Amino acid sequence: MNDDFDYCMAALNYSGLIIASKGEEDDMDKYEDDDNLSNDDMDIDGNNKKKSKGKKNSHIYFKPFNENKNMKSWQFEFKDGENVECLALGTGWSVAFTDFGYIRVFSIDGIQKYVFCQGTPVVTMVGYENLLAIVYHAGPSIYGC
Repeated sequence: MNDDFDYCMAALNYSGLIIASKGEEDDMDKYEDDDNLSNDDMDIDGNNKKKSKGKKNSHIYFKPFNENKNMKSWQFEFKDGENVECLALGTGWSVAFTDFGYIRVFSIDGIQKYVFCQGTPVVTMVGYENLLAIVYHAGPSIYGC
């Protein structure tokens, strides 16, 4: 696993474990005291390394439990500020719901098979064998929640 990301949610079953990280964006306008920077925080040109990082994208990481079946670990990076909100895992598939309202279905090999949009906020999801249950709000959102 990659230690650069803070993992915030997971789902597991007999196939394996899927873990998601939340993306974060550095605030470039945030005041930072330059006098407190050490030499380790500076690059060769004398620029602040911390300011050059920018943002971390949201990721999902899958680790199979049975490695005898030629299944390998995989990860997927979400671009453009899309963050994972919910995960589910079934037999031969995994699903990630994002804050953009997309439900992304992946094969157990990490290939994205389907993408569809959920118009209402998702509360939770659960997978079992070939079934996916999605619990969502039926009413309109209030203040974005």
